[in-house]
Amino acid sequence: MKRNNGFTLIELLIAISISAILISMAIPSFSSFITNNINTMHMDEFISSIQTTRSEALKLNARVSMCPSINGSSCSDSDDWTTGWLIFKDVDGVNGKFDANDKLIKVYGRVANQISISANSSSQYIQFLSSGYTSNYSNPGSLPVEFVITPKNCEGNNSKEIQLAKYGHLAYSKKSCS
Repeated sequence: MKRNNGFTLIELLIAISISAILISMAIPSFSSFITNNINTMHMDEFISSIQTTRSEALKLNARVSMCPSINGSSCSDSDDWTTGWLIFKDVDGVNGKFDANDKLIKVYGRVANQISISANSSSQYIQFLSSGYTSNYSNPGSLPVEFVITPKNCEGNNSKEIQLAKYGHLAYSKKSCS
């Protein structure tokens, strides 16, 4: 008697149906995973920028500032950091603005439209002294500086809060999206 070692058409259709059901259940959690990773990537890039600013201040033994920028060549008067930001050696060191005498160190462009980065209202720039401590001439009592990174269509605790203390320490935590 001859034996067939293959699948029947019905067995194949049942296996495909079960696979389709399992995949359809996994896709929503996978998209949430991707969204969380994008948010984390942008938060890490922003934290790295702050750490770079502090590191450059220590390395150059000078004031180094970071400010939001719309065009990549000047600071904006906004607390919205989503448009991008500049890191520069702040020669005059008074207002945290990129002036003619300042030396541009790095330019960061607009972040993805999926997130927003905002600061407390008094934080239109971050400035580190040559000691690594933060400075803010315009509003000395505004430290610590707080940033909130919120994904578009945020749900639950997927928003991130970053705090920059006077002595340059960064702390971050999850925050409610509300």
